[in-house]
Amino acid sequence: MLNIGGITLEYDVAETKPIQIKDQPRAKYRPRTQNESKNSAHYIRCEEGITPEYPTITIHRDWNFQADANFIEVALVSIDQQPHLYTLHNKDCSATFEDNALIFKLYESNVIYFRLTEEDYRNGYKTLMVELIKGKQSDVITKEVIRSRQLDQSMLRIARIFRVGKDELQRDEGSVVHSNVMTEAYGDVEIEHMGPRYGPMSGLEMVYIVLKGQVLKNEIKIEINEPYFNWNYSVENFTKNGKVIYFEMPSFPHPGYETVKANIIILYKGEELFQSPYLYKGSLDQALAELSLNGLPPTTTSSSSSSSVAAMPKVDNLKWLFDTNAHSNSRTQKKTINKSRKRLKK
Repeated sequence: MLNIGGITLEYDVAETKPIQIKDQPRAKYRPRTQNESKNSAHYIRCEEGITPEYPTITIHRDWNFQADANFIEVALVSIDQQPHLYTLHNKDCSATFEDNALIFKLYESNVIYFRLTEEDYRNGYKTLMVELIKGKQSDVITKEVIRSRQLDQSMLRIARIFRVGKDELQRDEGSVVHSNVMTEAYGDVEIEHMGPRYGPMSGLEMVYIVLKGQVLKNEIKIEINEPYFNWNYSVENFTKNGKVIYFEMPSFPHPGYETVKANIIILYKGEELFQSPYLYKGSLDQALAELSLNGLPPTTTSSSSSSSVAAMPKVDNLKWLFDTNAHSNSRTQKKTINKSRKRLKK
């Protein structure tokens, strides 16, 4: 015996016929939040180029003659085949299987049911449009639970449920099948732009990074090194605002040089994502010092940490960040230095 939503199901192994998954769900998917689901539906899809676009199973036409009604049960389970803590949904879902509801849910958030129709029997297949909604972290869904149960991975468990008579539902236990494993993915993470790539020896130059892809702040690390002096520095304090990260460059510990080439390394989940050279220029320190003596505002971040933050431009106004043309960057660098020289001549 089995109980689903308060309704008793009886096994009948004599009617068993295995379900075949004609088109598997995509191996990597982007889960949606409850708020995203409210605005529009985002159903689990198959891999690119497959038609239909959504997971599809084959059905047996003789099921239509063996029961008064047939349903396909789709449950989200974890990789240990236990009930998953996230939710399956469909925007056309009903709260009861009565009144010929085509799609309905009962009391389990991770389970949804599809009624088989005459059209499905004629076609010989059923397309399952299900939306996977990722639950918020709570007392039940904690970081530890997500890690230990590997909730970033899931499968669809698919089974036939049939109805004989008015209220009696039975499950075709032998029909149960599991889909391939689906893993959360948020698209490729890339660095679209980083700049400026030069600054004074005294540091405090604000460097901006434009990200592509879904990234959490704690997944990013920023390191700076200079191989000749074997200098390594880890940037502990940086700000993430949407797709933009910004931080202050540290001062170079050996300032008695005109030009020193260091490297800025961006790591994502412990792996190197991006590396770029950064030039420490002693001439910029001299130019900034002379500008300060003349009472003119410096063209780069001041030597004071607090004034540096106060003078920081708003992210919305950083149009130059999205210019990824390397030649444009070099022109900008030349214009900045030339402008400083003109002011010095005055």
